[in-house]
Amino acid sequence: MASRTKTSFSLGAGLILTLSAVGIGAFLGSDPVSADPPAMQTPDQIKADMLLNIARYVEWPSGVFVQSNSPVMLGVYGKTRLMDELKIQGKEKRVNGREILVRQFFWPAPPNCNVLYISETEKPRVAWILRKVQYSSVLTVSELEDFTSHGGMVRFVLQDQKVRFHINMAAATNAQLKVSSRLLNVADSVKWGPEK
Repeated sequence: MASRTKTSFSLGAGLILTLSAVGIGAFLGSDPVSADPPAMQTPDQIKADMLLNIARYVEWPSGVFVQSNSPVMLGVYGKTRLMDELKIQGKEKRVNGREILVRQFFWPAPPNCNVLYISETEKPRVAWILRKVQYSSVLTVSELEDFTSHGGMVRFVLQDQKVRFHINMAAATNAQLKVSSRLLNVADSVKWGPEK
């Protein structure tokens, strides 16, 4: 089967599949759920939070990180309002114990990073940008429509304070990335191979 579409709306012991703004950290994050309701987040805060959390559920092949304490490089291709929020949250968070460094790239620079977020300004060039990392173990993420159809790995969308995921496992596997089943279980759809 080329793809799997998620129809169940629960996971495990009553966890809700669709992520709300107030429940986002509890679902993918490791922080304990507080008794006090968290403050409402802005759309940019929600998106930055999810982008950084996604990386925590991916395993890169050995040799990608030179040292055990090498930072995770988060690349942002193009202009986006998320840049400022990513820098703020990147200083506060870790990806599996590693520091996060945020860098911005503009066409036609090759993105030297571990996670690459492709902004909406790069829609006309998305196929070419993906070609620049096609032989590298780079997790590619975007909000662009049809991103996974172009060979991108993770597309997430914020709709009415809910985050939805679409994952292209064929692209992730080709890049030798291992995606946690926990992330796959919250995806609206998972593409396992080429469309037939």
